[in-house]
Amino acid sequence: MPVAHSDYILAAFGEEIGLIGVAALIMLFTVIVTRGMQIALVTQDSFGKLAASGLAMTMMIQIFTVVAGISSLLPMTGLTTPFISAGGSSLMANYMLIALLVRISAASNLEQIAAPDQPASLPVAAAQELAAARAGEVPA
Repeated sequence: MPVAHSDYILAAFGEEIGLIGVAALIMLFTVIVTRGMQIALVTQDSFGKLAASGLAMTMMIQIFTVVAGISSLLPMTGLTTPFISAGGSSLMANYMLIALLVRISAASNLEQIAAPDQPASLPVAAAQELAAARAGEVPA
């Protein structure tokens, strides 16, 4: 492999650990991205929603680009695999990404504790029915 310590670290990881290890690593990244999207859905602050979904999508695009580059679906772009590849600035940026997601989640949890009557993760129709039921109206 040409650059096994940075660009092709996922291929080197797969060579050492195997298919099950790479599948587990991709599932771990999927859990991180999915949790970021769940944070975006639960957060009531519109800026928090946009920030959490944007941060989760940033990580997803980075992982997709690396995996697609290694499997020759896309040309290699030089992006690093999050939390694995060599590179201090990329590692620090990914840690800050996770820290921002944790902070948005914590702020959302504090909002839920302060105002427990507010529906947080209900779909719009269910939230409207709940609001109408609280007001004593019959939903349309």
